[in-house]
Amino acid sequence: MRTDRLTSRVTPSTCVVCGRRPWTQYLEHPMATRIFTIIASLLTSFFLVACSKDQQPSTSEIEHALTSTLPAFARVSSFSVAAMQIMGTQVEPVWQSRFRAVVKVTTATFAPDGTDPGVVFVRAIKQAGETTEVFGKSVSTLYAGKWRTALDLEGQPIQALGQPESAFGPQKVIVRGSKAETAYLAEQSERRRLAILAAEKEAEEQRLADERASQEKQKRLRAELQALETADCVEGEQRVPSKSQRVFVVNPKRVCWTPWLILEGWGSFDLKVREGNILEQIVFRDGTVGDPFEDGPTKSFNLGMRAVEKMRFKSLGKEPVTITFSVK
Repeated sequence: MRTDRLTSRVTPSTCVVCGRRPWTQYLEHPMATRIFTIIASLLTSFFLVACSKDQQPSTSEIEHALTSTLPAFARVSSFSVAAMQIMGTQVEPVWQSRFRAVVKVTTATFAPDGTDPGVVFVRAIKQAGETTEVFGKSVSTLYAGKWRTALDLEGQPIQALGQPESAFGPQKVIVRGSKAETAYLAEQSERRRLAILAAEKEAEEQRLADERASQEKQKRLRAELQALETADCVEGEQRVPSKSQRVFVVNPKRVCWTPWLILEGWGSFDLKVREGNILEQIVFRDGTVGDPFEDGPTKSFNLGMRAVEKMRFKSLGKEPVTITFSVK
């Protein structure tokens, strides 16, 4: 038999020896194509993971990122990574992870709870050695051969740790519920009680002083009024405050002048003379001394714009004359 003839009569899909069709015929089936695609994808994924396994952050590196965010009084006592997943490429690897940590404080911690002058009140958060759980996620990127890790902590676990007592100085720090607070509140209560007693005593002393001043003023006014109304020759000066008034009766038996009435304020006044005439004399603030002149219910005088320093009166010896002297 000639082999070239036999070969020419055999088709590519036929086995010469066994007569079976070759394995490549199964690739033509649709199901076989799908299975082959899945297997290729899995092999590719396994290859990528195997190739990138050497380029992923270690648990200690992620833990170090958490440690660097903790305050000086806190330590990581345990750390575990629950899951890791690569999100980048072999050129720019980006790893995400979810972790759980237990953080322990090395000193007692507190939170602010009110103030008083020179005092800060705090409430206890944790005792030294107590722990808290911290959950979070991390994102690690490769830069200059080292992993840079950013953390996203769930909640506010760092803030919830509180602060050591020294963080609230330099003011005096008092812990709520402590004996120091009880003593402080008792001291403040006693101070308030003593302050109330002192205020009451001061108010009573002021009341008595005002009462004495009022009595002295009334006594002085009665003496001044008597000096204006007596028949005796009592001279001198009396100050009349602004926005005040003197009403007195000049005794017809008085043969001398009344005491000078000194005007306070702007030197202007209102004068009413009733039931008779009387002599008046004025000294102006420019130093001019006016001549005595007669005044009465039917008489008037004009000082113009001149300010008056003081004024006095003298009876004409006929009838009692009522004077109403008001300083503006």
